[in-house]
Amino acid sequence: MSEPTGQELIDREEWRKWLEEHGSSEKEMWVIIYKKNSRRHGLQYQKAVEEAICFGWIDSKMQSIDANRFRQRFSPRKKNSIIMYL
Repeated sequence: MSEPTGQELIDREEWRKWLEEHGSSEKEMWVIIYKKNSRRHGLQYQKAVEEAICFGWIDSKMQSIDANRFRQRFSPRKKNSIIMYL
């Protein structure tokens, strides 16, 4: 099985645009997020989660890439998820 590569997104708006264009057709997206202590900045984890929830997506697995970055897996919630009814 190949390791997911992830996509580095600049900001919340770019993540929202991706979700608008691909959120109903894709099964997952690995987003690269810079850690808080990193000198580089990009999409913040909390903002990524907030946008994902707006489209019925949820975060799950996280994989460290290096000292400055990690990959976060996002995917659509299952249709019968209890959270979908709240």
